[in-house]
Amino acid sequence: MTTLREIKDITICESTAELLTKGRADSVSTVFDRADDIKPCPIGAQQACCKHCYMGPCRLSTKAPYEKVGVCGATIDVFQARGFGRAVAAGTAAHSDHGREMAELFLSVAKGENTDYQIRDTKKVYTMAGYLGIATEGREFNDIAVEVGEACLAL
Repeated sequence: MTTLREIKDITICESTAELLTKGRADSVSTVFDRADDIKPCPIGAQQACCKHCYMGPCRLSTKAPYEKVGVCGATIDVFQARGFGRAVAAGTAAHSDHGREMAELFLSVAKGENTDYQIRDTKKVYTMAGYLGIATEGREFNDIAVEVGEACLAL
């Protein structure tokens, strides 16, 4: 086991520091401890491996990256692009519910169902309406805002 990093080197958040301190006192292994304990795969750290299909996994050398290709013909550039693309898609998908919740909140405010919040930047709503192809001429602001909210939920 490696030497544990000081908590102040892990986080500046007081609540997190408190939980990490308690975890250590209770001998609980945290993600930070386990990450420090595991030696990363040198091939994976250089994104020179591919596990995207069941013909592999394929491993290429970063010392001579274009000497070989994967079973499917992918070069190291393709390995890295696929890995990056999948990471972006996974991260985006993991947080798409936040956008939906914001759109639902926006719509409830626009409809007057939620009075805890208000729409203060009307210019942004008009800008969004333009992006979404929503007519604004001669319409009440709240009607436009409702349509913007509904359009955002439909995306």
